[in-house]
Order: sequence, then structure tokens, then C-alpha cells
Amino acid sequence: MSAAELLRGLRGLRGLRGLRGLRGLRGLRASLYVRLSKASDDRNLSKQGMIDDLRALCAARGFTEVALHVDDGKSGSIRDRPEFLAWLADAVEGRADVLVAWHVDRLSREGLSVAATILDVIEGKDPDTGRKVRREVRLIGYDDRLDSADGEGFRLNFLIKAEQARSELDRMKSRSQARVKRMRREKRSTGGLTPYGYQRALRGPLELEHDPVSASILREAVRRVIAGDSIASIARRLITGVCCAFSGRRR
Repeated sequence: MSAAELLRGLRGLRGLRGLRGLRGLRGLRASLYVRLSKASDDRNLSKQGMIDDLRALCAARGFTEVALHVDDGKSGSIRDRPEFLAWLADAVEGRADVLVAWHVDRLSREGLSVAATILDVIEGKDPDTGRKVRREVRLIGYDDRLDSADGEGFRLNFLIKAEQARSELDRMKSRSQARVKRMRREKRSTGGLTPYGYQRALRGPLELEHDPVSASILREAVRRVIAGDSIASIARRLITGVCCAFSGRRR
């Protein structure tokens, strides 16, 4: 065999190894996770849209979808979401090679505390000892373009985005509380049951006005409390009167 033929043979072997590696990559098993919150001021996302995005990512990279986990209407501040735990278990128990999510804020809004748990899972570490006890898996984010294959750069970005997700939740809560206070000051409905003593105004479903029947009952109850009557006696009058005024006259 000439030197040229030997060289061509070696190049062919390198090419064969490359093809095998490509097939191995394209055969990776992927477990997908989607979370959709019911919070009105959360990110305006579509559940099916997120699922389609993750499946498109898997198709582009040649991953095989082995599981889809969806927590619908679950807050990111709750860490024991059943499908989220099942998604992590796919990696821990060896059913998946890749964990795919839409964005870090879909995984959790608790910041570093849950981010550390996720890192232990993808790095194959025991959460109690920190020792490596199983093979690593890969974590890929669609919208935030995170990929644990990026090494230290990934860790830094992942932790920063996890804390950003926690801060966003705090801001959403503050905005919601401010909105409720403002609507109460304006005597507008904040949703749910109409407060006792009020009724929805005809001029708009969010506008409230005093209800002539229940408001009079409420005023009389307050007057009796101020006069020294016990709460129990006032409650008995209301129960026996079946929501009538204290005079006993039904309305």
C-alpha cells in the first residue's frame, strides 16, 4: 500500500467516526417541559406555541422526543409542580439525554434556590453530597438560547436569568397589589365575589355602588357592634332573619 492510499484510508476512518458521532447526537432523547401561568400579568404566552417551538428545536437538532411535560396554570413560585418534577426525573432516572425548556422563567421563579437543584440534575450530582453519581445530561432553552454545552458561560447566564425570573415575579406581585388598592379606592370591582353591601353598577361591570338592602343591614350591624352588642347576638339576628333587616321585616 502506498503512502497516498494509507492517507486516504485514514481520512476515511476520520470521516466514519464523524458520521457515527453525528448519528449519536441526532439520536439523543429529549424530554420537553412547558409551564403556563394563569396570572393575568404574566408573560403573554401560548401553551401550544411553546410546545411547537420546542418540537421545532428538537427536529432541527435531530433529537428524539421521549416525553412532554406540561404544568398548566401553575405558578413558577411553586417548586413541587408534578410535571416539573417528572421532567427532572426523566434525567435522573436515565430516560432522557436532553432536557428542553422554553425559558428559565418557565422552570422556576424562585431564583438561585431552584437553579441549584436543576444544575445538580444536569451535572449528575447528589444534591446532599455534591458528588457525581450519574451521567450528565444537557439542558437547552429555546427563547433564552441557553445550552449547558457552553460550559462556564452557561452557568453564569443560567444563574443570572434565574434571579431575573425571581425579580420579575416580585414586580408582578407589587403591580397586582397596587392595582387592587387603586381599584378599591375607586370603588371598582377587583374580581371574584362582590363585597357585601355593594352591587355592580349598571354603568359598567367593574363599577360598584351601595346596595340599598345589604348596605342598610351592614350599617345596622356596625351600629349594634358600636353600641356593645355581641357578635354572636348580631349573627343570630341575621340568621333568623334570613338576610333581612334587624327590625325583622323581610326584604
